[in-house]
Amino acid sequence: MDQSRSTCIMTVHGERHPEDFKNHSFILPHEHLIQNLSRYFVGEANAIEQIELKNYSKIKESPYINLSNLALNDLEEICTELKLAFGSSKGLIVESTNLESGRDISKLQQVCLETKIYF
Repeated sequence: MDQSRSTCIMTVHGERHPEDFKNHSFILPHEHLIQNLSRYFVGEANAIEQIELKNYSKIKESPYINLSNLALNDLEEICTELKLAFGSSKGLIVESTNLESGRDISKLQQVCLETKIYF
């Protein structure tokens, strides 16, 4: 095994060494920040209503009936939530979404640049 590769962390911006993260505040080991599960949609063709308090119980009971519930892909919202949760802290998030579920490296790169959190 190539020893140099065994001590690297692959990020959306390429290989990094573990010591690059020694001053980071947190590591989240299994997250899904950008995801598209619309292939599991079982609702009506026009069921794109926003999730609100009035329909929350119904969606909670049957999560695949609402397209809005099946996609996490709003970059502005993702960045806002990460900034609210972590402020200006630096961190590393292991993005576990697979390709079939909508992993999008270019979007993760954008989020990384905006939030200073590595993926």
